[in-house]
Amino acid sequence: MEEYQRIGPDYKQSILVVGADDVLETRLVHFIQQETPYYVQRMFTGTQALRFARTNHIDLLIFSHYLPDMVGPELYDRMEEMKGQQHMPAILLNANLAGEDLYGRNIICLTQPLDRDLLLQTLDTLFLFPRCPVEAI
Repeated sequence: MEEYQRIGPDYKQSILVVGADDVLETRLVHFIQQETPYYVQRMFTGTQALRFARTNHIDLLIFSHYLPDMVGPELYDRMEEMKGQQHMPAILLNANLAGEDLYGRNIICLTQPLDRDLLLQTLDTLFLFPRCPVEAI
């Protein structure tokens, strides 16, 4: 299979990665920093992420389903309520949720092992079509 050729924007987009799995999220942040022009910030809990989102614009949320202080979809819903964060695209890691659990949310699910080319393609696609419902992508 051919390696994915990046087509995303060359300007800085802001990604917030939230999760307590130190290995997965640390590798993910490092990979994004090395392979993309995007700005990446890491938080360990939903509470930290919400505090960060109050004062910073986030273009994309990447989060785990199970966080130390809440479940991932709850974090997404609470961020959606914040001014400027509505319809933010998101990637949910390691979750096998039924469609009705994500209905109405702008969330794509990715499972492990994460395919590097699929991840890069997903990031670029989400940034090329910002705030567009994921069903349309």
